[in-house]
Amino acid sequence: MISRLLLALALFWGFSACHADGRTLPCAYRFDATAYTGEGSKTTQDTQRVLSQPQWQYRAPWFARRMDADHLVTNGATAEVTEHEIAYARQAGLACWVFFLAGDNSMLNTALELYQQSPHKEDMPWAMGLQPTNYSPQTWDAHLAQWVGQMQQANYFKVLDGRPLVVFLGGHYERNYGGQPGWAAAVQRLREAAKAAGLKNPYVVALGGSARNADDYARAAGADAISSYNPIIVPGVGAAYETEDKAVRQFWQSMSDNPSHLQAIPTALTGWDGRALKHDTPDFYKSANSAAARPDYITSPTPAQLTAHLQAAADYARAHRDSDPAGLVFIYAWNEYAEAGSVLSPSYDPAAPSKPDARYIGAAAQVRW
Repeated sequence: MISRLLLALALFWGFSACHADGRTLPCAYRFDATAYTGEGSKTTQDTQRVLSQPQWQYRAPWFARRMDADHLVTNGATAEVTEHEIAYARQAGLACWVFFLAGDNSMLNTALELYQQSPHKEDMPWAMGLQPTNYSPQTWDAHLAQWVGQMQQANYFKVLDGRPLVVFLGGHYERNYGGQPGWAAAVQRLREAAKAAGLKNPYVVALGGSARNADDYARAAGADAISSYNPIIVPGVGAAYETEDKAVRQFWQSMSDNPSHLQAIPTALTGWDGRALKHDTPDFYKSANSAAARPDYITSPTPAQLTAHLQAAADYARAHRDSDPAGLVFIYAWNEYAEAGSVLSPSYDPAAPSKPDARYIGAAAQVRW
């Protein structure tokens, strides 16, 4: 069944990839801690418990299995799930996934490991997202050979004539590295290690919650560009998606107008709704600024609204090649099931458990990337 699906999607991709030179490069963020770490994982079990509540089951992953009315099993750490997700991502027209690495926590890297074992991994390239607070200067340097080896893979995503894409989830990392010069030196060692291995200079993007702090993070690291993980969230309890859409479009312009005139990449938003996390909050979300702690959420987009929003992001990137020369578009998110609510990856349909709800995949497939 999987092979037939992949063949059909390969035919689709062969057609959809025949765009003019102005094609943009949509890359979706993956957050794999909540449903891809194995049935014995606490993060999977916690999210499974939250999304098993009947009112939130429609937000569970497409591979969820119903055990009874209020118990879903949401284990995506299998080769079969991986193959289907590669096929779905291709159908959506994605150019890559951004996997956020979890240091030496192998359980949180399970999805990436399964992806790397897939015979179809080259069909959906990947780029690494790093959270430098997971490292010290010593452990950072200990990982350089591993990261460079990953950048050398045929399925590693590269932009601007061969530069490996590397994404930093924003923050004041200099405190971990003995100050800003120490942090900038660590990033430079990553660049030099890549170039010493015959790679081109990595294209480093720093993510922040506003143009000002993304600019600060990027300058501290010597990054090439700025962007955001999830862009601005309009305040309000049940804010309309069309209101959020307008705010995000304005946010893209503010990022392009950053104080240091750094290159800027738009991030499209599929959703933001942490209500399922509020009454039984998993440990992972017990922070002051998490979706569980914030009262605001936005309504889920219709497929047509999501198509229009993604199209606007692609059009923005295409029209701003001066500030986004790679034509990148980031998408929050592929699989933030608990936090975003509405994600690009298919979801579980309680009314038809054997048929994933892939409407947002179809919505993305309509975009002229």
